[in-house]
Amino acid sequence: MAAVPRSEPRPVNPALMFGLVAVPAFFVWFLFLPGYGRSLRIVALVYAFMPLIFAGVGMAVWLVFWAFLKIASSL
Repeated sequence: MAAVPRSEPRPVNPALMFGLVAVPAFFVWFLFLPGYGRSLRIVALVYAFMPLIFAGVGMAVWLVFWAFLKIASSL
């Protein structure tokens, strides 16, 4: 017997919500179980990997700044 697809996505229980806030990079993968909505998954993935995105952008800005300082100090 085939499973009937749900018309509405299932809600996030409080324990999973706490895990998503506390350790998002680990608990976000539980949202890929059947029943959770696509928009919830996308928002949770962006939230989970935002520190990595900020760290990458910050490091790129710092490297450009450092390069300008090196070039300016050699003039």
